[in-house]
Amino acid sequence: MQIGLIGLGRMEGNMAVRLLRAGHTVVVHDRSPAAVEAVVRNGARSRRDNSFADRLLAPLRNACGGHAVRR
Repeated sequence: MQIGLIGLGRMEGNMAVRLLRAGHTVVVHDRSPAAVEAVVRNGARSRRDNSFADRLLAPLRNACGGHAVRR
């Protein structure tokens, strides 16, 4: 399965690596090119390469973000 991750903080970066180790294709995006490169070195694809994913995981930082997604 192709899984997309938006935001590569400590938790999401580790999640990306674990998904890769489990055999999934991971497409990543972050505002920080260094964060993207660190995960790409482990086998992920960068969204900048025009890769797409079947499923998308995006962290919601607060209750307002969750409310916006539910609408």
